[in-house]
Amino acid sequence: MLHLFFHLVVMANHEDGSWQGISVKRGQLITGRKALSLATGISEQSIRTCLARLERTGEITQKSTSRFSIITLCNYSDYQSRKEITNQQLTSNQPAINQQSTTNNNENNVTKEKDIVGQKPRQQIPFKEIIDFFNETTGKDFKHTTNGTKSHIRARWAEGFRLDDFKEVIKEKHFEWSTNPEMEQYVRPQTLFGAKFESYLQAAKDSSDNKPKSKWVPNAKFSANVPH
Repeated sequence: MLHLFFHLVVMANHEDGSWQGISVKRGQLITGRKALSLATGISEQSIRTCLARLERTGEITQKSTSRFSIITLCNYSDYQSRKEITNQQLTSNQPAINQQSTTNNNENNVTKEKDIVGQKPRQQIPFKEIIDFFNETTGKDFKHTTNGTKSHIRARWAEGFRLDDFKEVIKEKHFEWSTNPEMEQYVRPQTLFGAKFESYLQAAKDSSDNKPKSKWVPNAKFSANVPH
């Protein structure tokens, strides 16, 4: 999400302009998920999730059409260098149907990362808390220090998912798969936190209203003091 956000800051218009008769103001850009995915290497599905999270936190606003989206950086001026910079206008005759990003900005126009994020420390990834919850829920005994496990958690964290999302996926898939001998073997970090994580999370959210609110209790081996 941070990688995508910096890309938006770099590509946003440095001054008011227009593209194919559409007004594009300072701090805005016309783009689409496909163009952003090609430019950043982030999957289109993750692009959608990251944009939604950035919108919820007030970093951006989005206005979508059938052909493209206009993204506005809410605090664009805060991310720019104070010195005067010569603008380099990019070609603006690319068709919106191809979802090409439009801009009249250049990379020298963006401040360093530390200036954008200020003095706030980067949030630490709670590897241990995630795996402790996994083990408590499933009755398994995975280590939070395993490189493969950390790699999967780190990848999902970089996409913008947080602790509550991991817990939701763990509870959902344990509840769904634990009674199926063929699927129970897949209740492990490498599977749950892999490429299908977002679809697992969405499925959990979609089905949450149709399931008993008290469906989940800690695994028996961890809940000796819990009355049954």
